[in-house]
Amino acid sequence: MERFPQSGDFMTFVERFLSRNEPCIFSSELTSGWRARKLWQKKGRPDLEYLKKEFGDAVVSVADCSQVSFSTHPKHDMQLCDYLHYWKCMLEDKTPPTRLLYLKDWHFVREFPDYGAYQVPEYFLSDWLNEVWDIREDVHDDYRFVYMGPAGTWTPFHADVFSWSANICGRKEWLLVHAGDEMYLKDSLGCLPMDITSASLQDRSIYPHAHKGCAPIRVIQEEGEVIFVPRTIPSPLITTGLTHLVFAVMASIADCKDMDDWEGHCQQSTKQTREAKENVEEEEEEEEGKEVEEGKEVEKEVEVEVEEEEVEVEEEEEVKVEEEVKKVEKVEKEVKEEMEKEENVLLKVRHPCTQL
Repeated sequence: MERFPQSGDFMTFVERFLSRNEPCIFSSELTSGWRARKLWQKKGRPDLEYLKKEFGDAVVSVADCSQVSFSTHPKHDMQLCDYLHYWKCMLEDKTPPTRLLYLKDWHFVREFPDYGAYQVPEYFLSDWLNEVWDIREDVHDDYRFVYMGPAGTWTPFHADVFSWSANICGRKEWLLVHAGDEMYLKDSLGCLPMDITSASLQDRSIYPHAHKGCAPIRVIQEEGEVIFVPRTIPSPLITTGLTHLVFAVMASIADCKDMDDWEGHCQQSTKQTREAKENVEEEEEEEEGKEVEEGKEVEKEVEVEVEEEEVEVEEEEEVKVEEEVKKVEKVEKEVKEEMEKEENVLLKVRHPCTQL
């Protein structure tokens, strides 16, 4: 998967990834200042004591990844303090667990709106799905979630709508299916698999077209990194390494299509993206125009300065010439006066009688 360039801006994201429906991954610098990065983990492991102290009474949804019911993991509610106790015991016990519990879909921001665990990156500020829920008064909901779980927890094969996910600690493995290839993964009854790593996909009597698609894109999301997964890119999630604790903003297509004016919201989002791009282009053109005008003004100033310098040089030359002329005139006058004196002396010598 392509990494987002360090020098990239919002338009880089729109042009290279969002508009092309391409996933990408951002470096951990994007989340380095988050409160959650500083307080929710220690040395790469979740700080279970801190989480228990701050949010232990919260009721969370937990999926049991060791069981399957109707092509998904059965879920139940429990208090966060109880889940953290389970997790702590699992980390301390080296034996394989009998149950693999995954805390998921915790509406943390909705329950703790003033905590400020993270700041939405500038690339994802146009969050129209959550904006809809924020203004609705009849339903209290959103698509901002926290996920956490030990190694081996995972989410079944699914598709999100322009989701982004930040890994607070641990490691997370993603398997992303190329857009369109999910059609090859349907079984003979037209159903998609729950687990695309299952060996049953090699059985052509069950999945007759699975061999036609490309191999999934495998991505390891490290601590602090943010991954962007565009629409129509189906994916399962698998936790690798020790543990993971993730902030995610996402919604499944199935969740969203039933909302009022779904197509209108899609069109509005596309319109906003296009307008944002046009606004940036206009700003760039204005900046270029300003730079050109500023360049012209500088050129004019330089020309004026050159002209002023030339005038000053000419004036200085004229003054010098005048001074030289005055000097010559003075010398000529002195010479003339000397010559007149000499002539008078000669006259006196020649005509001494003039003294009588």
